[in-house]
Amino acid sequence: MKCESSRAASGGMTLEVFTLKHLMRLNLGLGLWLMISPFVLELVNRRVFRVGWEDFLLGFGIATFLLCRLSSGRGAELLDFVIMALGLTTLLNPIIYHYFNVKVVAWNNLVVGSMVLILAIC
Repeated sequence: MKCESSRAASGGMTLEVFTLKHLMRLNLGLGLWLMISPFVLELVNRRVFRVGWEDFLLGFGIATFLLCRLSSGRGAELLDFVIMALGLTTLLNPIIYHYFNVKVVAWNNLVVGSMVLILAIC
């Protein structure tokens, strides 16, 4: 993925701002998925909600801070840092709480956490 600045062909709008908004919206979608994932994955495995309840809280945090980031102007480095920290926490949850025996939640956290972290860094 490119995070460099370049000009669009027409209109003078920078491609960086356009791409950055799309990346933040993708991260917002991942946060919303993380919020509803314990309830959806409960249909697959009955033990999901017992180990995945914190996913709701992490997803709520990611979505809330991303909405603040989308509505703010430039210079929101603190919000970017908080989103990166929440993504890293989501990524490390299966390791910290040792719930690799519930594979669907562990994989969900690993995939969503790594994507949120990578998109927040970019």
